[in-house]
Amino acid sequence: MIDSIQLELVIKEENRLSIEMFKRTMTGTYQKGKYLHGWLKNLKFKVKMDKCSKYFVSDGVLYMHGSIPKYLHGDNLSNVSRRDVRNVFRDLNRLLRVNLFFARINSLHVAENVLLKHPVYEYLNSIHSYPNLKPVLYHRESIYFCAKHKGFTISFYDKLAELKSKNKGKNKVDIKSIEHLNILRIEVKEDKLPMKKIFNEQNCNLKQLLKKGKYSMLADYWLQHINRTNFNQNCPDTFKFNTRKEFERWNLLENIKENGIDLIIQKVKGSKLKPVAENNILEDIKKTLTMDREPEQTSPLYIELKDAVQLAYRYHK
Repeated sequence: MIDSIQLELVIKEENRLSIEMFKRTMTGTYQKGKYLHGWLKNLKFKVKMDKCSKYFVSDGVLYMHGSIPKYLHGDNLSNVSRRDVRNVFRDLNRLLRVNLFFARINSLHVAENVLLKHPVYEYLNSIHSYPNLKPVLYHRESIYFCAKHKGFTISFYDKLAELKSKNKGKNKVDIKSIEHLNILRIEVKEDKLPMKKIFNEQNCNLKQLLKKGKYSMLADYWLQHINRTNFNQNCPDTFKFNTRKEFERWNLLENIKENGIDLIIQKVKGSKLKPVAENNILEDIKKTLTMDREPEQTSPLYIELKDAVQLAYRYHK
């Protein structure tokens, strides 16, 4: 359920950090001004050294950022339990000789991979909107809704397509055994005051987050934002159409039905497209309006998606 996390631990005389231990633990380190940087697998660390000797930092801040599943497994395809997360930080505490359980949480990404029967883009086509946020599409492989000023993002994307695009160099993951799977990743990111938004608590530290009752609330929070997302429940299955174009015209007709033809045409003309492209879209709209429609019924794809989301939710409850 937890993917990436960003922590901030205040260092004082009573819990001073050994510079030698830090350098010995990290895969690599470098110093820039008052900051000592290091990385361990995919986790990134930074120490702000306000007061230090040759051997210890006795006044400063230790920052940590990274994905817990990637640290454990090399990728975030696998789910991690509360026990897995707790054991990771116990190991880090032992290696660094600090107590990260008392660190403040500055950012938290809650995510889950949902296994589906059909290609992921067919389900992405049914995602319509999120209250007060505009959707951002990318190559039909993802859709996300973002409020940068609030530090909030909810993403729906094809996990295997993302892995293939990033599967290079030392980060390469063997995906041959799972290439036939259809994996939709649903990720909720809180990059500003995550504990206040999730638990309504300003100063919730890592130790409190990993208590059984609180950790299970992350699943509630994840599901809450999925339920706030508007899905087109009547969207027919794409495999019923002869061509992809037919399906896109059906989607356009639904948009016209909701927003009105005048608004759609106004958006097209105001989008600064080249005249040829604009005319093609307007011609498409005319053809779409003459398209025969089947009686509306709840899509089997929508039902399957909701069931798969509930299954992932119950795993963490």
